[in-house]
Order: sequence, then structure tokens, then C-alpha cells
Amino acid sequence: MGKDEELTGTTLRVYAYLISKAVPVGPREVAKELGLSSPSLAYYHLKKLEELGLAKKTPEGYVGVPGGRVRGFIFIGRKLVPRLAFYVALFVGLLAFEVTDVILRLFAYKEPLRPEDLMMITSTTIALIIFITESLIARKSLK
Repeated sequence: MGKDEELTGTTLRVYAYLISKAVPVGPREVAKELGLSSPSLAYYHLKKLEELGLAKKTPEGYVGVPGGRVRGFIFIGRKLVPRLAFYVALFVGLLAFEVTDVILRLFAYKEPLRPEDLMMITSTTIALIIFITESLIARKSLK
């Protein structure tokens, strides 16, 4: 196993938890916070992260070391954020622009509503819903 190996499952959850904490944590705390069956299971994943160079053991406990490859996520500070969240932000902005444009043309310029306006807003809304759903599913994998 190398540091560039992608993290998945419980190891990913433990890593995300370590990174989010500003203080060292022990296996008992990890097991309790993540709902693991035992501290020994948490210890197994902590040791695995330590071997990968993604956790460091200190006298007080383990601390996360940023730099692990987490498919579909990026680090923002001490948080793992789904990459799809950036598409959500893009489509929210696009939808706001489209709705504003249509409202201005309807009320300020007294232009009629065109079929392409509805198609544009509908397709952007559908894309936004898809990206929101996928971002929430990705975020839930860390819980």
C-alpha cells in the first residue's frame, strides 16, 4: 500500500474524522464517534492510515496528515468536500442568472415568454437537482 492508494469505506471515514479534528484522538474516541463495533477495529484503521503516511501517532493519540487521495472529494481546510459541490454552485449561479434574465424580459421589457426560456430553466434545474443529489450521496459516504 502506498500513500497514493485511494481510500474507501471505513478507512476513509476514519481518515475524514482524523482530518476534521484539530486535536489527537485515540481508538476509543474514533470507535465511539463513528459507531464502530470496537476500539480494536478503530485501531486497525488508524494503523492502516499510519502505514500509508496519512496518520501520525503522538503520545496523545493519532492526528490526520493531509494529502490522501479521496476519490470525488477535495480538502477545504479540515473538511472533505464533494467535488460535485462546485458544480452545484455553478448551476445555482446559472439558474439565478437565467431566472433573472427571464423575469427582466417579461416585466421590464414586456417580452413574451419563449419556449426556449422554459427549456433552459428546466434543463438547468434538472442538472442542479442531479448534482445536489449526487453531492449528498457522496457526503453521506463519510458519515
